[in-house]
Amino acid sequence: MLILTIFATSRVDKIYNKLLYYNQLEFEAPVAQLDRVADFESEGCRFESCRARFFQQLKKVMQLVKILNRKVFNMKIPFRYFLLAIGLFCCVTIGEEQLPNAKIAKKDQKKILQMAKKDQIALLEWAMEHYEKNVRDYQGTLYKQERIAGKIGKEEVISFKFKEKPFSIFMQWQKNSGPTDRLLYVEGKHDNKMIVHPNVLLLGLIVKSVKRDPHGEEARKVSLRTCDEFGFYRIMQEMLRILQLAEKNNGLKVKSVSKTITDGRKCVEIEVLLPKSKVYTDRRVIMQIDTEYLMPVYVASFDSKDLLIGKYLHKNLRFNTGLSDSDFTPEANKL
Repeated sequence: MLILTIFATSRVDKIYNKLLYYNQLEFEAPVAQLDRVADFESEGCRFESCRARFFQQLKKVMQLVKILNRKVFNMKIPFRYFLLAIGLFCCVTIGEEQLPNAKIAKKDQKKILQMAKKDQIALLEWAMEHYEKNVRDYQGTLYKQERIAGKIGKEEVISFKFKEKPFSIFMQWQKNSGPTDRLLYVEGKHDNKMIVHPNVLLLGLIVKSVKRDPHGEEARKVSLRTCDEFGFYRIMQEMLRILQLAEKNNGLKVKSVSKTITDGRKCVEIEVLLPKSKVYTDRRVIMQIDTEYLMPVYVASFDSKDLLIGKYLHKNLRFNTGLSDSDFTPEANKL
């Protein structure tokens, strides 16, 4: 593209100068002689010379040239440089990756409330399909609180960045961190283990980072959900599995559907009751779906005694920010 632009601009400058020359000529052609035209009918025929047609077309072209000369070339920029700049701009624009829009169409936003009331499973399937097509990465803040081994923990505040392919997550605790204050996990990298910074007195100063099994005992002691279960898509997968299983057993009951505001954003809240069974750890689930992005920005679950099992609220979300693999290396995250 760039080579063609340079070649074209070197030739077109000469063409432009020729056009300026023709612009100074009179746009009049010699009158054709009718006696040199074969008789068509007794009244004769109309005749228009080739040269006359040519100058009529050229006159239109020169009108455009005059406009260009007045609008562009008064800046005293050679024509070839002007075209070269346009070519370079096109090269850069074509080379840039166009990130998709994570928002759903406004006309589709009206469907969310109706589907939440009539068919929660279809709503989740639609949300997952939208995610697959339109979401590549996102950043934000996670507010998490969980009950582990019967004890409710403090609410943790975690800033995060996430990329879907390959599955990549970096977390940095802002409040109430446990034995780890920074965590990096990239599926298939680093022996499929997470890299963490110890948040232990003195040890964190001596050791920069260590590898840990995301499904190991240490990880399970501090979190109900492992790092490879992070993200909206995997949350929706789990919710869909639970709802489909409950519906199959005729045990899915929708308690309420309503509009609500979460982190200043419009959401639809769905509260469902699950049947008493060893299959489910949850008895009551609340899910709030952002109507602009079709994402479950808030999920909370409760046990049979209506005690909180876990709640997960996502704030300050930014979708498709252009994160790359280089943003998920130990070096880039001080690990």
